[in-house]
Amino acid sequence: MSKIDDNLTEKAILRLKAEEKLKEEQINMGNPLPESDTKKLLHELQVHQIELEMQNEELKEAYDTMEKALRKYTMLYDFAPMAYITLNYEALIRDLNFTSAELLAEKRFA
Repeated sequence: MSKIDDNLTEKAILRLKAEEKLKEEQINMGNPLPESDTKKLLHELQVHQIELEMQNEELKEAYDTMEKALRKYTMLYDFAPMAYITLNYEALIRDLNFTSAELLAEKRFA
């Protein structure tokens, strides 16, 4: 199954669970809302859904921007003509660029 199919399946399962939960809540409430309240509630839910979709789109754009910046600065770090070494708190080498790996005659780990 492809990633798209998996994603659709997950969405379908989530929707079914949400519908079941809604039915349970309606049964527990006993009496349904008047039609005017239902329409107001539906309107509020639709507005909220659009807000969430807009926020999701903003998050996707921010994520794409972050990934581009990460690739850019990773390339700058990796291929810099100067030796860059990143240390951890115990002063052990956590990462090094290609220049420092060559100077230290070490292999660079991915």
